[in-house]
Amino acid sequence: MSEPKKSYYAIIPASVRYDENLTPNAKLLYGEITALCNEKGYCWAGDKYFCELYSVSRGTIQRWMKQLEDNNYIQRTVSYREGTLEIEHRYIHLCDKGMLKNETTPTPKNETDNNTSFNTTTNNTFNKNTSRNSGKPKYDDDSPYMELAKGLFAYIRKNNPEAKEPNLQIWADDMRKIVELDKRSVDSVKEVIRWCQTDNFWKGNILSARKLREKFDQLKVKSTTRVEQPVLMGQTKKEGKSYAGIKY
Repeated sequence: MSEPKKSYYAIIPASVRYDENLTPNAKLLYGEITALCNEKGYCWAGDKYFCELYSVSRGTIQRWMKQLEDNNYIQRTVSYREGTLEIEHRYIHLCDKGMLKNETTPTPKNETDNNTSFNTTTNNTFNKNTSRNSGKPKYDDDSPYMELAKGLFAYIRKNNPEAKEPNLQIWADDMRKIVELDKRSVDSVKEVIRWCQTDNFWKGNILSARKLREKFDQLKVKSTTRVEQPVLMGQTKKEGKSYAGIKY
């Protein structure tokens, strides 16, 4: 049995309705996002929800989302599982160009709210300090380069809660250079990030994607160097585990 749809009103302001940069379906999606933002102040629905709602593919939903994000109507943020680069939650917030983030749509008096949630686990620790990009973003949240950039910063912020948020678009572009120009795999970059941000020396030195790229070869070698254990008299020499193999 399909889940009952939310009963909130959707609002599509004139700035969205008459924007020639948006397709009609992207405008309709914006209205759905405003309705879902009514409940918690942000939209927590994933691509799967919208795919089933409109009977379209994930790629189609992503294209509509990107239109709204490129034109500064929405902002997407992610949170990661602690100590990993694995995305735990995605959130969508309304930007001022469409309507104020704190503005909500009213529920008619005779209409009851349906409190059933399609995502039962929510996380209120999303980054509230993300600055809006006044231009068109080059990398969206689903880009592997943006995920690497945000993952690196998540580690840095964990090590130093007062770390200032960088321009993640620039960091994402540096991550692209590591992968595309330097011919490193995404998984390899993730492993090096995990290692350097848990190493007592390097976590204080690798504080940007540019520095990560600059020191990548050195970090890769050190992360895979086997640690030799002291040999006691009468014992044979044993090799320790590779740092890169440790699950942090």
